Amino acid sequence: MSESKWFSDVNSDAPLAEAARRVLTTRLHAVGKYLQSVAKAESEDPEDIHQLRVSSRRTTAGLDIFADCFPSKVPSKAKKELKRLRRAAGAARDWDVFLNSLKNRAVPAAARAALDLLSGYAFGQRLAARTQLKSAAQEHSENFEKFAEHVIAVIHRHENHVKLHTCPRRLYFLWSGRSTKRPAGI
Repeated sequence: MSESKWFSDVNSDAPLAEAARRVLTTRLHAVGKYLQSVAKAESEDPEDIHQLRVSSRRTTAGLDIFADCFPSKVPSKAKKELKRLRRAAGAARDWDVFLNSLKNRAVPAAARAALDLLSGYAFGQRLAARTQLKSAAQEHSENFEKFAEHVIAVIHRHENHVKLHTCPRRLYFLWSGRSTKRPAGI
């Protein structure tokens, strides 16, 4: 399994439930990995926060695509939980990006004091946002493994082994952004 964007080990002949298990197990594992890293504050590297947000978005996309594999309320509850994580990480990520843009900015000597003041303010805001994120990450990481196991465990086993290639219309509507509702007849 891969944390990359694409899954080469899932093909169109795979039963839908099996594809959902593979994809969502990998996606949830990535969220859990970065959540643990952020909760422990193992490094000041902003990449962990960025990857936490990316992996939670990818997991949400997987939940949308494989919604038919779940009882009706499971995907929406899981997506709400992932959205809370993304929001907690959002402020810290925004300040990381802002500070990075200030670092790379060339300013005249006369404006250096103003840039230093702005950098100091931004650093303080980033510190506060990271403290809030660490607290939220610690709270979520305690139960995240159980949450992930529950999401995977409730994937329905389809008796008729629906194949991925039988769902192109649903995928088209999800990726085209035409509707978040399930099209009639799918």
